Amino acid sequence: MDGFGSLARYATQDLSEESLNKSVAEMVSNNNQWRWDVFAHLLPMNIMMTLASYPPPNRKPNEDQLFWNLFMNGEFTIKSTYFSERS
Repeated sequence: MDGFGSLARYATQDLSEESLNKSVAEMVSNNNQWRWDVFAHLLPMNIMMTLASYPPPNRKPNEDQLFWNLFMNGEFTIKSTYFSERS
């Protein structure tokens, strides 16, 4: 979550070493839903509401793909390079 830093600093109770070492992936179910039962009791409601506005990370990501961010479709072309250099 942008600008929040570690969510551990918002915890409403002391966190165990085990909780502190959990990864974000462990907070997401196999069907890519937040596992609220694992951590909802640890964070204040305003943080939970903010977190709910973010989709959970995909537990089964696709392979990495190259993306040319100068063109909206992500495709690299000589033409896109030419236009990026002219602007």
